[in-house]
Formats: sequence, structure tokens, C-alpha cells
Amino acid sequence: MEILEQVSTVFKYILPILGVIVLIILLVILARVNRIIKGLDTTVSSANQSLDMVRTYLGDMNTTVRTVNNVSMSVEGVRVALTNLIGKAIKKWNAEYETIKKMLTAILEKFTKEPEAEVTIVEPKKEEN
Repeated sequence: MEILEQVSTVFKYILPILGVIVLIILLVILARVNRIIKGLDTTVSSANQSLDMVRTYLGDMNTTVRTVNNVSMSVEGVRVALTNLIGKAIKKWNAEYETIKKMLTAILEKFTKEPEAEVTIVEPKKEEN
């Protein structure tokens, strides 16, 4: 039992010293955690500013996208209108092709027609004997 009494006496002196060392270590750890938390506050506020900036850019981008979409729709409208117009013109041309062909042929014949040479037929005189 003497050994237990000696161990108890040793721990009676060592435990308060170890307790103080552990408390100092805990205070150091808490101080570092406190600095980390303060740094997180700065980081979070910077992240909020960045998110606000991104929201602003997205708003501007949304306006740009709407503008591009409106221009695209306008171009598509012009394309559809031109396609319909050209289609109608081709149908009308096909319907009146023969008439136009006859008119153009008549006009070209007037300009390219050469005057016909006059041919006079002379009958030979009969000789009287």
C-alpha cells in the first residue's frame, strides 16, 4: 500500500500542474479559433459582395440576352416574310410563264426581224417568130 500512497502523493502535485498546462493549451486553441472565426466573417462578407456583383452581371446579361433574342426573332420574321414573298412570286411567274414567254418572243422578233428582200419575178418575153 505504500506504493499507492506514494503514487497518490506524486499525482497530488502533478495533477494541478497538468491542469494548468491543459488550460493554457485550451486558451491558445480558443484564441486561434477566435481568429479563424473573425477571418470567416471577413471571408463571408467578401463572398456576399462577390455574389452581389454576380447578381448585377446576371441582370445585365439577362437584358443582353433579351435584346439578342428580340433581334433573332426580328431576323426570323424577315426571313419568313421573304420566303413567302419569293414563293408567291415564283408561283405567279409559273402561272403566267406562257404569256410572258409569248410577249418576250414577240418583242424580240420585232427587233431582230430583218426586212425581207423583195423578189420580183420577171417573165421572159416570148419571141415572136
